[in-house]
Amino acid sequence: MGPGGARIGRSDRLKQQAKHMHPSQLPEDIVARLTQRRGHLHLFKQLDPRRTALVVIDMQDAFLQPGAPSETPMARAIVPQINRLAQALRLH
Repeated sequence: MGPGGARIGRSDRLKQQAKHMHPSQLPEDIVARLTQRRGHLHLFKQLDPRRTALVVIDMQDAFLQPGAPSETPMARAIVPQINRLAQALRLH
């Protein structure tokens, strides 16, 4: 159930789960140290899509198909983002 007792649909549930799939927040001391050393947080300020590879790992039917042996419903929720990134790279 969602806020106020409203029923949450399967796709909404998967989207909510995907937000919390793999937390990846760096500790503040590391952020401060990297920013001080580089002048900015990220190694690259900008990526050139013509020279950038998108590597997709383990997006197999065994993880994605409902009822599959290793079904991972949260994995299906990231497929649109993977497709969006792949399309963006193909345009360049």
